[in-house]
Amino acid sequence: MVQKEDFHNVLDIFISAEVALEQKNTIVLKELSNRTIHTASTAQDSDSIMIAVVMYSLSKIVERSQYQQLKGFDNFYNSCHRRIERAIEALKKHDHRGFFREIQEIQKSISKISGSLHEYVEDVFMKAKINKASRIYEHGISMGKTAKLLGISQWELSRYIGQKATPDANQYLVTGDVRKRAQEALKLFS
Repeated sequence: MVQKEDFHNVLDIFISAEVALEQKNTIVLKELSNRTIHTASTAQDSDSIMIAVVMYSLSKIVERSQYQQLKGFDNFYNSCHRRIERAIEALKKHDHRGFFREIQEIQKSISKISGSLHEYVEDVFMKAKINKASRIYEHGISMGKTAKLLGISQWELSRYIGQKATPDANQYLVTGDVRKRAQEALKLFS
């Protein structure tokens, strides 16, 4: 549930999302998704996470111009736009239940898409969940708790996190002087 202190932030996010969606501005949609991650991490709030996933997914769907050529894209796009407008109206009326119903309807609209667009959009939403889960995990929330909040398995999350290499660690292992590393290791064990 959107907390009182977060209300104006969420309203601003959705007003900005409405404009970004009209302009097909994927950069702004991604930034709006990232704005909710901090709140989601500190409050461990599944509603904030759902907002982040929806914004990120929309950015990825709009970003892929080949999707716009597929049958059903216009209906999906227009439905999402209408749902965001309704979510804004619900927020303005402090109708939290109505607000989250509209957000859930955006996710449910995937099932109404037919053909290959359905598979693509469903895949984007799943990858968005995993991506946002990894961001929350980076904020110090346990892998189990993060996976549960997003409705994904720990295995999916750990697999994604494992694919993300830590550049500093890999660089040290590859470029560090072998003798210097051996001396450092000996110091640790003596």
